Amino acid sequence: MEPQRAIYEPLNALRGMAALAVMLSHSAQLTGQSLVPRGYLAVDLFFCLSGFVIAHAYDQRLATGLRPVTFLKLRVIRLYPLYLLGLGIGGAVAIAAILLAPPASLTVGEWLAAAGFGLVFLPVWFATALYPLNVPSWSLLFELVVNAAFAALHPRLAISVLFLVALASFGALWWLSPPELSGGSTPATAHIGLLRATFSFSVGVLLHRLALPKHTLPGALPLLLAALAPMLLSIGPDLLIVAILFPLIIAALATCRPSRLDRCFAWLGGMSYALYALHAPILEVGAALQRRDLPLPSWLWFAVAVAAAHVAYRYYDVPVRRTRMLIPEHRMGRP
Repeated sequence: MEPQRAIYEPLNALRGMAALAVMLSHSAQLTGQSLVPRGYLAVDLFFCLSGFVIAHAYDQRLATGLRPVTFLKLRVIRLYPLYLLGLGIGGAVAIAAILLAPPASLTVGEWLAAAGFGLVFLPVWFATALYPLNVPSWSLLFELVVNAAFAALHPRLAISVLFLVALASFGALWWLSPPELSGGSTPATAHIGLLRATFSFSVGVLLHRLALPKHTLPGALPLLLAALAPMLLSIGPDLLIVAILFPLIIAALATCRPSRLDRCFAWLGGMSYALYALHAPILEVGAALQRRDLPLPSWLWFAVAVAAAHVAYRYYDVPVRRTRMLIPEHRMGRP
């Protein structure tokens, strides 16, 4: 029998807060300015959390015979239902724009290409975004790439090798990236996206391999971090936040004691991926209505996105995967 894995609900809280930060960073289309100007860094936090989570859930299984192809299949299954739903909503929004508000950003032919490639998780290279029907999907592509590399190279990924990979990718980012570490979503910056994923994912795996002590810090620590987030995100260059602050936060939360807030933290973690996958086309609907002089309060669209994420996670994503007996739920970040 597989040993019981630890539960890290504070990391689930962090995942939920990161998803909210990404959504609010995309608020400019509704409000005229981003409510979380450096919210794009939450994507790097996702990559680092993913490295920790994947190492937690799969290190032992890969070391004892889980085939890389099987692992990658499990990862695609984990990501695909909500990815497909986001693609469908984004595709419907884009079709509405083509029919009702020409000239749209995509032609019918480009829409067909983006939808066809998107169905098999592939990007397009003719548009301004790798995934024009649902722009945030770019990070899922690089998530799968680093996951595949992790599984294929797992026997060789000693701590020293992971450290060298992290160091090399950090050096490349320092050399190639602009002052804002926001590249990755477009064909011109795809290499930056891959480097961001490689660096932060490697750091996340390293954090897990360090065998951090458990139950040493207060379980309510995520609330303090949420209160301090605006200040923390303004303390230095993007790369230093990603390389120093985020790993320190993950390490601290991984050592937290259980608390009465754990159910709330579990909910935040549960809906986080759904919110990430669905928020962009939902906010685009709000922006389109504003352009047609049918405005609704911005906060209402944020609430709609969170509610849609909750419903999609609970009544679509989990049942689909459980019904088909595809992958068990891992409460720590649900890898």
